[in-house]
Amino acid sequence: MPEKEQALASLEILIETCKAARVSLNSLSQSTSDTESASVDVLRKDTLSIHRLIHTSSTRLSVALGKQPPSYPIALVPLKDLTSQVGQLTSCTTVFPPGLLRKEAVWAAETTIQALEALAQHFATICRQNKADDQEYLIKTGAVHDAVMKAAELSESEIDAAVKRWKVNAESLEDSLGEVKEMMEEKREADSEDATDDGWDELGEGFSDTLSVEEMDRVKKVFPLLRFTTMLHGKLLSHHILKPPRGTTTTIPHLDVLVAFSNSLVVASDDLASSLYAPQNLETIQESAEHVFQVITDLDSELGITKVDQEDLAEQLQRLQLGNGSECLTWFRRCFSQINAVYTNLHIM
Repeated sequence: MPEKEQALASLEILIETCKAARVSLNSLSQSTSDTESASVDVLRKDTLSIHRLIHTSSTRLSVALGKQPPSYPIALVPLKDLTSQVGQLTSCTTVFPPGLLRKEAVWAAETTIQALEALAQHFATICRQNKADDQEYLIKTGAVHDAVMKAAELSESEIDAAVKRWKVNAESLEDSLGEVKEMMEEKREADSEDATDDGWDELGEGFSDTLSVEEMDRVKKVFPLLRFTTMLHGKLLSHHILKPPRGTTTTIPHLDVLVAFSNSLVVASDDLASSLYAPQNLETIQESAEHVFQVITDLDSELGITKVDQEDLAEQLQRLQLGNGSECLTWFRRCFSQINAVYTNLHIM
């Protein structure tokens, strides 16, 4: 078989291998089944090692096929290596135990393999059409390298993975809280001649960022709900994740569940903040607030924290110190209680 046809056949094998790998990884991300495997530390090192090999092999492939004229014989070796490495990466990722670290490893593998598949598709197209490369291969090779660099940030443990996701979510919650706080601080005159045209009217949306007195009152009632839930989210990071309760091993049974609640709270809080922009829809606001409260209620049930009498504890919540004893438990009980009180107050909007 001529060298060019050999290279094209190898490219197609690599492409099909990448497609099969992504299907396998996608099904793995939905699975909770456990398999016997090496330690997480060993799996992590092996996974990162394979990612680095893909980085090297993809570079060699690009050097061989990117130059003019392409060097098809030289490309055969990295193509064979890459096909093998994709299989190895998939197999290694498959044996990670269920949890947050597996999800990270799956995401990293999928990202790298998808970028590699795009690079192989590009070279296959160039090869079939018998045309000179337009340098796009440099961008696609860079995408593979970027994916490998991202994979190098793979967490070292379940707790590290949880903290990483929790901090990202915390920023999102602060953004939502900041949006609502900004609404309260802004003082705009609805009929001001200097009002800035935001361009929404041109799109036929009829959007206005000026809140009526009634709408501003709703914002002020909703703000405490977002404030207390954001505070609760922050304290859970320091109490349950960074500093697990005494007697708890490094593998916290409900850690992945807590992160799932965190993810849900981000979505619910963002929806609630967005619902407060003018013109408001009361039903949408109430539904969004209910979603936030339901997430918190489910979280309360998961943690098994009993609520105490409802009272205004805003200042006390800020003063209470963290710890792994009764004082911290009291903080959580009061925070859940305050959230319940704030949500109850929203029914009179």
